[in-house]
Amino acid sequence: MSLVNNLRASVGLPALAHVGALQSYARSWSQHMAETGTFAHSNLYDVPGPWQSVAENIAVGTAVQSAFNALAASSGHYANMVNPTFTEIGSGVWTDAGGKLWVTHVFRG
Repeated sequence: MSLVNNLRASVGLPALAHVGALQSYARSWSQHMAETGTFAHSNLYDVPGPWQSVAENIAVGTAVQSAFNALAASSGHYANMVNPTFTEIGSGVWTDAGGKLWVTHVFRG
């Protein structure tokens, strides 16, 4: 979450508020992806509300920083991280048995 907020600060945007319900959702989704070996987005209609806009970034990698760098290098994922309509975030990371990190960011506004 601090990596996303640092990115937002670098472009003059306010920090996203950390929301426990979003963190739980994101962590559960990361765990699901790791346990099923399925790299796919969740059903965003299941994101706890209330919200008017919602988005999700997912990544797999060997380190949080490299996963973040890959997301920041992708125009669509970058757009989610710097979208000014988002005010809240939940981040979840799950490490599988092989040491791979499964990362989910959920944004809500």
